[in-house]
Amino acid sequence: MVGIHLSRLVALLLIACLPGLVVPLKAAEDVIELRGGCTLHDAIIAANTDAESGACPAGLGADRIRLTGDLSLSAALPPVTSSIAIDGEGQALDGSDNASLFQVVGGTLTLNDLTLTRCYSKVAGAALRVEAGVASVNASTIRDCRAQDYGEAIYIGASGAATIRDSLIEGWQGANDGLILNEGRLRIERTQLTGYIAKSPLYSGSVIVNDGGAVLISGSSISANSAAMGSAIQSWFGEVTLVDSVFADHTSETFGGAIKTHATTLTIIRSVFRGNASGSSGGAIFLGSGRLTLRDSLLQGNSSEWSGGAVAIEDNPLVTISGSILKDNSAGGAGGAIYVYNAIKPKRDTAIKIVDTIISGNRAERGGAIHTHGSKARASIDIAGSVISGNQASYRGGALNVSHVDVSIVDSVIVNNTAVKLASVIYAEESAIALWNTSLDLSQVLLNDASLALE
Repeated sequence: MVGIHLSRLVALLLIACLPGLVVPLKAAEDVIELRGGCTLHDAIIAANTDAESGACPAGLGADRIRLTGDLSLSAALPPVTSSIAIDGEGQALDGSDNASLFQVVGGTLTLNDLTLTRCYSKVAGAALRVEAGVASVNASTIRDCRAQDYGEAIYIGASGAATIRDSLIEGWQGANDGLILNEGRLRIERTQLTGYIAKSPLYSGSVIVNDGGAVLISGSSISANSAAMGSAIQSWFGEVTLVDSVFADHTSETFGGAIKTHATTLTIIRSVFRGNASGSSGGAIFLGSGRLTLRDSLLQGNSSEWSGGAVAIEDNPLVTISGSILKDNSAGGAGGAIYVYNAIKPKRDTAIKIVDTIISGNRAERGGAIHTHGSKARASIDIAGSVISGNQASYRGGALNVSHVDVSIVDSVIVNNTAVKLASVIYAEESAIALWNTSLDLSQVLLNDASLALE
């Protein structure tokens, strides 16, 4: 291919030396316009092969394809194997409910200002499938794309990476198994994902399903989606990082109104979770093992029918909540804000740490603010520099309801919490409570085979 390029350039230079003849040289990046019978299908082949295809001129190195109008496809496009940018110029690419759109196999694809709609595939990624290579989607819209597999609209394989910026991804009712499936690297910036209502079996249906990959979402809004669990994000292993983003108005049938993770490192910074609801545990977030770092964030008005109005934590996690506000969340059973089960203390660390955080106005039957349960093994929770106030329990433990737990509370204020039956402040069963420089009403602390240490 290099020899062909050199011979072409030598020929052009020789012709250019003829008297009175001016021949424009091609730029380093060719532009292929879809005019004069040049189709998108042929343009991609021309760009991949640096050879003419149909009515499209040959590409040269990194190529740019420019749409000149809306397009409807009746068959899938060829895979991208080279460096190609496609400028939509505000136009739409319609798969006619029959064709898949872009597939990247070892190449680099950039989509700019383009609407992808009504695409269909029997495998994951009807709009964009990145098996290997890199894809970028900028200032674009993806809607109504369906597949008969996980990742209906977008699939990123283990050897792939995708970045979505300044875009809109809209779902639809009656979807199957998740809008985006990531096994590689996914980055979403300043993007809105909304309206995905999954009619799917258990363990599927989230807007983003992360299977061992890495996800970074920043400056984005994910809202009004519905699934069996984790309506916004479901992650199995891997890493998920959320920064400066909003998760609102999600509903799930079981675990995690917005997010459900298993053995995942979940980091949340300066983000908002509001109005999310689950049919079981974790109105906003359900963490099954793994790690959670929640920093400088707001969780407000989330709810669960059973436990963890804002956050439910199970199966030996490591959790740090700092500089955050958990407010006005509710659970039908235990833990109006936070529910912890089986957070067993590791050898050199504490399972749950809550630092410089406000937990207020939350409601539950037991543990208006926090409910922890360690089963037969000792769980652990440390609270420092925090305020727990105005929480309500319809049965016991207006602030905390704990069982089989080591609890340390330092430099904190626990005030104005209420319980209808027992212990407006703390109800502790088979637990050890240690208080240092903490303000609370000791008459509202009820110990059942538990100990209390004051300093």
